[in-house]
Amino acid sequence: MCVGISLAGIDWAATGTMIQGVGTLGGAIAVYAAAKLGLAAWKHQKLAERNRDQAEVILHAAYNARRALTYLR
Repeated sequence: MCVGISLAGIDWAATGTMIQGVGTLGGAIAVYAAAKLGLAAWKHQKLAERNRDQAEVILHAAYNARRALTYLR
């Protein structure tokens, strides 16, 4: 007994609709992944900006302290 698929029995409109739905889900997953990666990059950028601002304040304070020590000598 040989079981085969008859091409005449395939509803191509339904198949196309199913593939369209799968494509829509794939697109939604891609948008979610891109948003998640973008959010992670944004958080990293904000943290780097905060660290840079703190480093500038510390550098300025160290420069002022060095100048004050030179003045005291």
